[in-house]
Amino acid sequence: MEEQILRQELYECVSLLDLAHFNCCLGNVNNSKSQCLEIVKKLNRLSKTNVIKERFRSLLKDLSSYTLKFYDSIDSGNYFTYDHKIIWLSSKLYGELYPPLTVYSDKLDSFDSCLLPSLKMKRDKSDNLPLPESFSAHYEQVSLTNWTLDYNALSELYQDLLTNCSFVSSLLSIVELDGTRLLEKLISPREDVSLFKCQLYFNGCSRLVTVDNTLPFLNDSNRNLTINSISKKNLYWPALVEKAYLKVLGSGYKFEGSNMAIDTYMLINWIPEIVPINSSRIDCDVIWDYYLSKKVLLGIGTGKLSVELSGKLNLISGHDYLVVSFDQATHTIVLKNPWIENSNNYERTLSISDHDLLHFKYFYINWNPDAFFKYKSQTTFIYNVKDNSGTHIYQKPQFSLINSTKDSQNIWLLLEKHLPIKNISEQLINILIYETQCGDKVMVSNQYIRANKDSNTNSRLMLLKFTMQPQQAYTVVISSTIGHTFTLNMYNNISRGFSLNKAKFKYTTSIPMIEDKWTSANSGGNWSLSTYIDNPQYDIQIKELSTNMMIGLFSEFKDKFVNFHIFQSDPRDRGRHIRLFDKSKLLVNEKYSMSYQFEDLKNLQPGFYKIVVSTFDSNLKGDFKLLAIHDSPPSGIVISKIHASLGLFLQKSEVSWNNSNRFKLYFEATQFNSRFTFHITHYNHDNKNTESLSDYRPSIRGSIFDAENSQPIQINEEWNDSLYGLFIDCEIQKPNTYILLVERFELGSGRCKIDIGCNRKFNIL
Repeated sequence: MEEQILRQELYECVSLLDLAHFNCCLGNVNNSKSQCLEIVKKLNRLSKTNVIKERFRSLLKDLSSYTLKFYDSIDSGNYFTYDHKIIWLSSKLYGELYPPLTVYSDKLDSFDSCLLPSLKMKRDKSDNLPLPESFSAHYEQVSLTNWTLDYNALSELYQDLLTNCSFVSSLLSIVELDGTRLLEKLISPREDVSLFKCQLYFNGCSRLVTVDNTLPFLNDSNRNLTINSISKKNLYWPALVEKAYLKVLGSGYKFEGSNMAIDTYMLINWIPEIVPINSSRIDCDVIWDYYLSKKVLLGIGTGKLSVELSGKLNLISGHDYLVVSFDQATHTIVLKNPWIENSNNYERTLSISDHDLLHFKYFYINWNPDAFFKYKSQTTFIYNVKDNSGTHIYQKPQFSLINSTKDSQNIWLLLEKHLPIKNISEQLINILIYETQCGDKVMVSNQYIRANKDSNTNSRLMLLKFTMQPQQAYTVVISSTIGHTFTLNMYNNISRGFSLNKAKFKYTTSIPMIEDKWTSANSGGNWSLSTYIDNPQYDIQIKELSTNMMIGLFSEFKDKFVNFHIFQSDPRDRGRHIRLFDKSKLLVNEKYSMSYQFEDLKNLQPGFYKIVVSTFDSNLKGDFKLLAIHDSPPSGIVISKIHASLGLFLQKSEVSWNNSNRFKLYFEATQFNSRFTFHITHYNHDNKNTESLSDYRPSIRGSIFDAENSQPIQINEEWNDSLYGLFIDCEIQKPNTYILLVERFELGSGRCKIDIGCNRKFNIL
C-alpha cells in the first residue's frame, strides 16, 4: 500500500477517534462505541497489507490497542474523570473540533506527522477565515517548501497590515530564545502537503488545530495580511501557525487584540505574567539573569500615547515589543519592534532606559515552568453562577490546599478562562485565598482570614504567586462576574501528589437547603418592630448528641441588611411562632449584615431551638436560602418550618378605643373542645400596621367569659405592654357564645386588632 493512501486512512481513523472521545463525553455512548469498532476494523484491514513499513506497522498496533482499551473503558463507564470530560467538551469552538493532544503510546501521539495525509488535496469545507472589509483580498494555496528553523531567516519575521503585534512578538521572542525544539512542536507535518496540525495551548490543554495551505493575499498591493520574512518570501509555515492562532480566537483576520504574554502561553505553554508597570517594581537585573539562562521570555506593551509623545519617543501607541537585551551597567533595555515599514529591518530595534518604562503600560514575562517547578496539577470546572446577581462565596468553586511540610512553600496558580469569550472587558475574574482550619469550604467571606490581596482582572489568564506557611491549610476560591468554563493550574515543588482538591465543609452532614422568601405577609423587619414575630421561623431539634453547627443565611439582596436569631425553646412550643424577643433564651444575637449572616455554633446541647430570619427593614420582598452544616449523624438534627397561622380556622376583628379602656368581642364556638389562640395588638395610627420599640403602648389584658351566665372561662389579671402584642391561649369545652373582654390600663385612643385562630370552626358575632 502506498504511504500516501495509508496516511490518508490513518488521518480518517484519528479524526473519527477524536469524535468518539467527544461523543462519549456528551453521553452519546452508543455512537462512541460504534465509531471505535469502525476504527478497529479499518486498522485491522490496514495491518494485513503486505507491503507496509515497520514504522507504520508499529503505529497501527499502538493505535488499535489504544482504541480497544478506550472501547472497554466506555463499557465499564470509568474512562473519563469529570475534569477530563470538560476538557473534551471544551474542544468545540465555532462549530469545529479542536481536540486535545492524545497520547496513544510512549512512541505515538496525535501530533505525529504520519497521522496527516501527504497528498495535496482540497478539503470538503473551506478553511478561509474572515477578512477585514477594508482590504480587497483573496485566498490562494501556497507551497510549503521552506521549513527552515534558521535564526537569521526567522528573526526577519515581521508584522505588516494585521494588527497582531502580540502574536508576532511572541513568535520572535521564541526565535530569540533559539527555541528550535519549541518551534518544531508548533506545526506538523513539515512537508509540502495540504493539511497541517498546529499545536496550541488553550482551554486547559495542548490542542491540535487543523489548517489547510491557503493564505490570504491582497489583490492590488505588495503588502501582506500575514506574518512574513523580509528576505525569505516563500517562508510560509509561520503564517500557517498564525492562521491556526487566528482561527482559534474566532475573528479570523479581523483581529480583535491580545497581548504577548497570553500569545506566548498559547504557543509554548510558558506561564504568562502581566505586570502593570505603574503599580509594580520590576527587578530588571534578576529578570535579565533569567532571560540569559533561557528561563523567561520578555516583552513590553505601551498604553495609549498621544501622537506628539509617540513621535517624540519613537513608540507606537497600544503596541507590544519584545525585549532582546539589557545592559546591567547602564540599565538600558533594547526592544525589537515586530512591525516594520517598507521592509526596513535596520530600524526595528530601539533602546530605552528603565526610567522610560513609565511610558509603557505592561511588562510581559513568560516563565519556563520546567525551570522553576518540578510538578504541575490542574483542575477544570464550569462556573455557573454570577457575582453581579448576588452570588455568595459558598456557591463559588473552591479548592483545598494544605502545606503539611515544615517549610514555607511557593506555589503559582494560573487561572485560564476558556475560549470563546464574549464581552471580555465586562468579565472580571479573581483568585481569593483564605487561611482555613483544614482546607475546608468557606461559607462567607468574613469566616476566615484572607491570605492574599484583591487583584481583579478582565484578562483571559490570571497568575497568582503565593507562599504557603509551614503546616498551614488554605482554601482557594474562584470568583467571576460571568459564568464560564475555567482551568486552574497549580505549579509547585512539593510533590507529585500535591494537588488541588475540591473543598468540603468542615462538618460532614448537610441539612437539605431551605429555600424560602420574605413576602408582604411575613417581612416583619428587625426585633424593634412589632411585626418581628411575623418573620419566617423554623424549629431546630437536636436529638441526642451535642453538636457543632454552621448556619448561613443568604439573601438575594445585594444592599439590604439581614440576620437570624436563635432562641432556646420548650418542646411544648414546637410548631409555634415565638411571641416575644426573650433575650434570656437567645443564643445568637449578631448585628445585621449586608446580604448574608453566618454563625459557627459550638457544642449545641440536645434540645429544641427556634431560628428567626429577618431583614432589618420591614416589607421587603425577596428570596433567601438557609444552609446548615453539622457534625452529628444525618438523623440527629431536624429543622422544620413553622407555619405562621394561629390555627386551622382564622378570623380577625378591629376595634377603635375611642377614649375608652375596654371593649367586648362576642364569638361563638360551634364544636366541643375548641382550642383558641387570641393575638391582641395595639396600634397608634389608623393607617400604620407596624409599631416600633419607641412608640407609646398601653398595658392591656384580656379575659374570656361565658356570654349566657357571665361565668369566667379564663381570667388574666396581669397587664401586658409587649411590643409584639398579647397572646391568650384558651381551650373551650363546649359549643356556646363567649365574650373576649379586652382592657387597657387607662383611657386612650388608637385601635386594637384581634387575630383569632382555632382548631375548629367558630364565628365572630
